[in-house]
Amino acid sequence: MAAVAELSSLEKTLGLREGNKFSTQGDKQDLNRYLEDKVYLAGNSFTLADILMYYGLHPIIAELTIQEKEKHVNVSRWFNHIQHYPNVRQHLSPIIFLKNRLYSSVY
Repeated sequence: MAAVAELSSLEKTLGLREGNKFSTQGDKQDLNRYLEDKVYLAGNSFTLADILMYYGLHPIIAELTIQEKEKHVNVSRWFNHIQHYPNVRQHLSPIIFLKNRLYSSVY
């Protein structure tokens, strides 16, 4: 029950709607802004909210191009951090993130 309350509170804080929360560009950007100054989704430590969000985002992050991952740099940073926690990834394939930026937004 505590996990459901935690996720409900997180959704309210982020202003996310019901359904597929990260299927549109705007929603990903909202999460990207939310994670700008955070290491974890809820509080200052690793919680069930991080695990559940990781599993929900995995198929979406797996489909992103390198440029899209760089555009959502805070989500990418958080996701990469969470996937390296012991026993979190389990059967899911690891998602590769570049350690240094190859593309610049300035031409």
